[in-house]
Amino acid sequence: MSDFLHKFQQVCIRIDDLSEAEKLDKFLHALNVNVRMQVELKEPATFEEAARYADRADNVLTRVSGQATGGKSSWSDR
Repeated sequence: MSDFLHKFQQVCIRIDDLSEAEKLDKFLHALNVNVRMQVELKEPATFEEAARYADRADNVLTRVSGQATGGKSSWSDR
């Protein structure tokens, strides 16, 4: 998840007029469905909150299932 977060932030830095709401929306849609569900249940107000929740959800889901769930596998191909 940390690699995904880093890549996502690097892309966002390159977009001059990206609002916090757009950043949050794009981030949520780039997440694996299982992580996204956990994050959306927390109703984060900012990207930073969502990133923190996503990292925690990914860690728990990885520990429980044994598989990383971070970003969608196709995200880096976009």
